[in-house]
Amino acid sequence: MENKKTKLKDYRLSQKKTHEIEVAEAINETYTNRSQLSHYNQIKRIKWSSWLIVLTIVVIGAGLTWLVGYLAINSEKAPNWQATGWFSLAYTSVIFLIYWVIGFVRNKEAAKFFNDRRRRYQRTIQDWEAKIYLTKKILLLSFIPMLIITIVTNLIY
Repeated sequence: MENKKTKLKDYRLSQKKTHEIEVAEAINETYTNRSQLSHYNQIKRIKWSSWLIVLTIVVIGAGLTWLVGYLAINSEKAPNWQATGWFSLAYTSVIFLIYWVIGFVRNKEAAKFFNDRRRRYQRTIQDWEAKIYLTKKILLLSFIPMLIITIVTNLIY
């Protein structure tokens, strides 16, 4: 019985050392390539098209908020433009929920990349991750004005 325990213990230690070596190799490969890091930074940078997407998301959200408020102005459940506040709150909440889910997915993919759950917050310097960061920036920059619109519509109406 004692022999089996020591064999099992040695096997687990060897597996742990092998895993640590694999993780160290993945980290070294990730952070030593300067051209890949430069390309990564270029992809995640906000460009004019990203600002146009932010503006489009905010204008669509504000427009839909106004439209829902206008259509529900005479309703019994949300009289006098109260629907604008509720719809802007829902729209802003959806933006935040999408932002949160994208972050969750990125963390899971990073954990798979490094084959280590503890490294899930570490950057992988891959193209897919740069696109995810760009998407998160766009959503955050859309969330901020929509949050202001939500606060204003809920205070006024």
